[in-house]
Amino acid sequence: MITRKLLDILVCPVTKSKLYYNKESEELISLPARLAYKIKDDIPIMLESEAREIDPDEYEKFKGLFLKKWLAQKTFSLLFPRGLIRQDFLEKFLKRSITFLC
Repeated sequence: MITRKLLDILVCPVTKSKLYYNKESEELISLPARLAYKIKDDIPIMLESEAREIDPDEYEKFKGLFLKKWLAQKTFSLLFPRGLIRQDFLEKFLKRSITFLC
């Protein structure tokens, strides 16, 4: 499993954009590049030649999922400054927000 800290540091080597972690397939997803980078033995393989292309159906699924999550996190961070709130409350808020947005 990839840590949040590492995920915040890593960017897509092609587009330099944010990566999203897909737990189901153990991959890092780059929406702008439409690429999925495999994670082997907890090490992300960040080579364009090793990445697989995301098909259009997968892209739409990920776009909806990750952008809703991103929007909920940004909204929460504006409402509650960092460090003033417990992590378990944050997770509950995000789950409810994503459910509401769907």
